[in-house]
Amino acid sequence: DLERIEIFSLFLFYEVINMTRNELVKSLEADLGKQLGSNYGYDWCAAYVSDKLLKPIGEKWFSSCTQMRDYFNQKGRVNHDYRTAEIGDIIEFDWDLSGDCDHVGIIVDVDYAKGVITTIEGNTNGDHWKLSKVAKHTYSMDYKYFANIIDMSSVFMNEVQENKPAGGEQTDTVLKAVKLIIDGEVVYDGYARIKK
Repeated sequence: DLERIEIFSLFLFYEVINMTRNELVKSLEADLGKQLGSNYGYDWCAAYVSDKLLKPIGEKWFSSCTQMRDYFNQKGRVNHDYRTAEIGDIIEFDWDLSGDCDHVGIIVDVDYAKGVITTIEGNTNGDHWKLSKVAKHTYSMDYKYFANIIDMSSVFMNEVQENKPAGGEQTDTVLKAVKLIIDGEVVYDGYARIKK
């Protein structure tokens, strides 16, 4: 019936979203230790973030961290509350505290209890772009060299937000979907099929 199909459409969107975040992190982790500077020919942290996250979702490509911030600021997606950080968000740094952005990475883990953010960044751990690598770093949420976060949650929630029910209905709908599987009314093996 239609209600069950709608429930499973939403259920599947949640699964895709979770896999997308996980796939992003796995893709970044696969690059750890790689020297990719020769691919770019200049300081390449913004280009790396663009290639790994922005380009695949059809967003603008950047070679400048500050231009990236300004672009997303116009879209209302830049903030300075590091306790709102989520996996997949972009985080920028201001090493000289001048107000511009000097470096950028992607958040791959957040431990709210410990107050720490873990990132994977390109063009780091080296004195020159040719020698720098992709590396993982962990920072306190009150790290003074953070410039801002670029909230990317809408990228991972796009499908759900377009038809987002009010209040807690999304959670209720997903729970209904899970119950249908448990009750054996629906077969789920990568595809949702209603048992006849």
